Amino acid sequence: MKTWPILAPSIILACLCAGCNRGLEPGAEHISSQPSRMLITTPGAAPWSKEVNGLSGRLLLERENLQPGLRYAVFLELRNASTDRLVCTNQPDLAAQLFDSNGRPVPTATYPMSGSIPRVRGVELEPGVYAGFRVDVQTMGVPPGKTILLAIGGNPDANSYGSQAWSLSEGRYTLRVQASFLPLGNAGFCYRGRIDLPPVEISVSGKDLGN
Repeated sequence: MKTWPILAPSIILACLCAGCNRGLEPGAEHISSQPSRMLITTPGAAPWSKEVNGLSGRLLLERENLQPGLRYAVFLELRNASTDRLVCTNQPDLAAQLFDSNGRPVPTATYPMSGSIPRVRGVELEPGVYAGFRVDVQTMGVPPGKTILLAIGGNPDANSYGSQAWSLSEGRYTLRVQASFLPLGNAGFCYRGRIDLPPVEISVSGKDLGN
């Protein structure tokens, strides 16, 4: 799959609430992004979701060959469609479901994890700017064999972190994800909203698996 540019290593989101324009609290770690003429359309990405408090989102999947093992890199793209600067966490709580071609839920799988978990950061998103960051569990072991790992992460403090993983064999699937953003104490991430991301259709062929 074709790679695409992002504005910063870990980014994104936003906020539309009183007090956001005052900036982050002292000492809060954050990433700033400035207005950009970057194209809104990313090849292979789903349509944008409905705007929620000025923010819309979508998912982008890219297949990675880790030699050995295959996995999907999952990016959450966010767009500030408001006229205000938005600030929020780069680790929203994600609720994911995967369905097969018959609409039946695909059972999750459990794999070992090792390594540090993502650090929670706040991101300032200027009006008209969009950006993306990874939300898959990159510290999860990739299963051997002719499958592709799909592991949705999100908020490291959520009970669901590391439990939303699937091993995809040949077939067609639909991924549905809801992203929930809450203010995080005094860290200055004041965006609040729950975004139903557009579903992503996934097709896994024998060629993809090296068959």
